[in-house]
Amino acid sequence: FASLAQHRRRLVDALALVFTNAQLSDASRAIIVEAIGKLGNSAGERTKAAMRLLIVTPEFVIQR
Repeated sequence: FASLAQHRRRLVDALALVFTNAQLSDASRAIIVEAIGKLGNSAGERTKAAMRLLIVTPEFVIQR
């Protein structure tokens, strides 16, 4: 995933596919993309932050 960190939306989309079966809402996606955009250029930090934010979304927490 770190190789996608330069492209915030691609990173979030890839993580959403794995962690939420591509069920991440547009609102949650926008929040995560914006938040990781405020971080520095460290691929590792962006990736970790995106994962942490994604696992607290309702789409990840609620099992369907």
